[in-house]
Amino acid sequence: QTTARRLGEFLGAEIIKDKGLNCKFIIAEHPYGAPVTERAIPTAIWKAEPAVMKHYLRKWMKNPGMDGDDFDIRNILDWEYYIDRLGKTIQKIITIPAALQRVENPVPRVPHPEWLRRKVRILNDRFQQQSITSMFSVVAKDKSKPKKDDEVESPSV
Repeated sequence: QTTARRLGEFLGAEIIKDKGLNCKFIIAEHPYGAPVTERAIPTAIWKAEPAVMKHYLRKWMKNPGMDGDDFDIRNILDWEYYIDRLGKTIQKIITIPAALQRVENPVPRVPHPEWLRRKVRILNDRFQQQSITSMFSVVAKDKSKPKKDDEVESPSV
């Protein structure tokens, strides 16, 4: 069930049929083990009447025993999911480019993925075999023509 369908459940089916539907959602912790798409809850539910909100949250989270503080968005959020997403974003923006530029991890709380650790180990290997072309360099040719012995200028008297 998509978030748009859930939005249509409590706002009315006509809402889904309109073009340009903008549906903001959060990922809930419940039901445990369910795919992320089944744990998506539209944020508009918190703007509904409390009785309607409680009914649909219990239904979507498959947790009929919810009461009191359980309906607070902070208690519903899947914090592990969002922490993991934040960590991956930090990796993409900060730590991976830093590692490829041979800079130590600027955010040690976000560890490098295994593939990047291997790549950094290879880049920093002291015993890595050198390419033979790296041992030679190109010498610029001297463009001035050498003078011949018979063309030696004599001082004028």
